[in-house]
Amino acid sequence: MILRKFKIGQKMFLGFGMITILMLTIIGYSYVNFTKQSADVDHNLHSYNVMRESDFIAISLVNMETGARGFALTGKKEFLEPFNQGKIDYKRHWDNIKQLTIDNYRQQDRLETLNNSYETWLQWETSKLVDNRIKVTKGQAKMEDVIIAAQSGVGKQQMDNSRKILNDIVKEEQELLQIRNNNLAKMEKKTAIAISLGGILSMFLTIIISILLIRMVVDPIKTVTNTFKEISEGDADLDVRLKTNSNDELGYMSKYFNTFMTKLKELIIENKNQSWLKTGQAELNEKMRGEQDILELTTNIITYIAKYLNLQIGAVYIKALDDTFNLFGNYAYDMNKHLSKGIRFGEGMVGQAALQQQTIVITDVPEDYIKIASGIGEGLPRNILVSPFVFDNEVLGVIELGSFHEYTDLQLKFIEQISSSIASAVRSGEDRLKMKGLLSKTMDQADRKS
Repeated sequence: MILRKFKIGQKMFLGFGMITILMLTIIGYSYVNFTKQSADVDHNLHSYNVMRESDFIAISLVNMETGARGFALTGKKEFLEPFNQGKIDYKRHWDNIKQLTIDNYRQQDRLETLNNSYETWLQWETSKLVDNRIKVTKGQAKMEDVIIAAQSGVGKQQMDNSRKILNDIVKEEQELLQIRNNNLAKMEKKTAIAISLGGILSMFLTIIISILLIRMVVDPIKTVTNTFKEISEGDADLDVRLKTNSNDELGYMSKYFNTFMTKLKELIIENKNQSWLKTGQAELNEKMRGEQDILELTTNIITYIAKYLNLQIGAVYIKALDDTFNLFGNYAYDMNKHLSKGIRFGEGMVGQAALQQQTIVITDVPEDYIKIASGIGEGLPRNILVSPFVFDNEVLGVIELGSFHEYTDLQLKFIEQISSSIASAVRSGEDRLKMKGLLSKTMDQADRKS
């Protein structure tokens, strides 16, 4: 037999070289698929950003419409503030979504149509409602002219057309999400098949090599065989290593195998961590979508974060007009037992995190320290995290989380990455609340006048 002419090192190199090539091929294929999956997840997150910007445009248009009609009814200039701010917000969010969809000509065409519709609507609202109402105030026109223009339905028709375009934009992104999710499922299936077949072939080659090798290499080969088998079954111990320290061929094989397992572990962990972070961000963005009041929004936020990070307790504090932070959303929080009054900047962990605009983490908190270190109170898990969320250099609120275990770097990175999204969602919710208040006040004043 020709193998008898080879030395032990040559036999091992030949056998394990074949296995290494095979496994590198599988890893290469898996890596390509992991990269594609990661790209699809990025694209999904991209689509969620497009839909979020579309929602912001819709909110800007509603604010402008409400402000213009409020001004037309009352003649009060404060109603022009949301109208003018809405123009600024619309331009910013339109530019954002324009950049996000630069690779999609259909969305680009819709955005151009939307902008043309917006310009037409803006010109009509300005000339027929705002300018005419100013003339009424100056005695240069009649209020009947403003009422006739408002009741003509022209502005509503143009606004409905803009809403339809925005709905088409969101619909296409949702269709793209469905296509990518289907592709992800197919890719995962192909990857699993490739890993299984490659594992079976690797196991077969390893068995042949183990029979041909002498007793001195039985144990290392057995270790490699079991590892490849577990990889094919998707339940491998990635920490397994060969402990041969000899300087012969077996020693080189062990060194390469250990390097291979180290890099494989790093690759799998990195891909899992990135997928976990991106999935969490995408799912949280979905939880924050739509028109929600602050209590509902913060409750959804803290509930999702606590469950996703496997934490035991959590709370969201929102800054009030008097610059104090009040409890809104909570998870597993005993409201009767641990109700905190408004917390000021620099007061306790919540106030200190808000003042410094930095995340604070305390581990192994003693029982006699928790009452002054945390707004949650006694009986809290021994590890506390307090993180502010900031919008345009303004602290809008603070998240407080408690866990029985120390926070991992991955959990801290997740909290850091979602902070801006939470701040943006809370600011949008507060803006909606302000607009509802103004509209309600206007309607009450109009009712009293009538």
